[in-house]
Parts: sequence; C-alpha cells; structure tokens
Amino acid sequence: MIGGNLQWDLLGYGALIGLGLVLINFALKHSSHGKYSLPPLGVGLAIYLPSAVITPVVIGAITGWLFDRAVEQRAGGEAAKRIGVLVMSGFIVGESLFNVALAGLIVLSGQGEPLAIANGMSEGQSMTIALIAGTAIVWGLYRWSARNGQAVQD
Repeated sequence: MIGGNLQWDLLGYGALIGLGLVLINFALKHSSHGKYSLPPLGVGLAIYLPSAVITPVVIGAITGWLFDRAVEQRAGGEAAKRIGVLVMSGFIVGESLFNVALAGLIVLSGQGEPLAIANGMSEGQSMTIALIAGTAIVWGLYRWSARNGQAVQD
C-alpha cells in the first residue's frame, strides 16, 4: 500500500474469505445452539501471521484448556484456573517487556544478538534444550497454580 502497488484482487479474495468465515461461524453457532464457533478473527490472524507466531499461541491455548479441564473438578479448581491465567498472562507480559529491553540492548550495543552464548551445539540441540526447559517451567507453574488454588479454597 505504501509503495502504491497494492494487489486489490487479493484484498477482494481476503474479503470474500472473511465473509465466508463469518457465515460459517454464524451457521455453526446456530446449528450447535451456541456450543461451537469458528472465530473469523482467529482464522484471519492464523492466515496472516507466520506459523512461528501462531504455533505458540495454539499450544498455549490447548495447554490452558487442558489445565482448566484437569483442575475443574478439584477443590479450589476455579481459583486455580484464575491463578493459572494470571501467571501465564504474566509470562506474556514478561516476554514482551524482555523483547523491548532486548531491542534497546541491540540498539545500544550495535550487535544483532548481544545475549548469544557461543557453544558447540547445533541450533536443533539448542532448541531442544530450550523446549525442554520451557516445558518444565510451564508445567511447574501450572502445578504451582493448582496447589495454590487449593490453598485459596481452604
């Protein structure tokens, strides 16, 4: 758009897909009496944003849903759900603040990766370790939320 070469045909296709998604959502909600839906905005964002951005959101949503289902029947389940949402919201805010600070550090240092640690591992090995560490942290925080939900209830 800024360069003056916006492909209007693609914009039209997107509008038609969006309209179709709204109609599908309406039909799905109506036929299931409000039980199921297909949020057009979520689908649109999934089409627009790269999978590296969408995948963690989907994994987080599924993990949160599983946690809610796991604690829902336990004593303090409702409190545990609220604590879990607060903790994971803090994760999101913390990640955003870290990225702002990292951007400032990149500008100040003039280096593209000022916090990179040189090691002999491949990218795959480093990502595997990061995935394991992240999973362990999230699992631990959800367990902490479940325990504290019971404590709040008592």
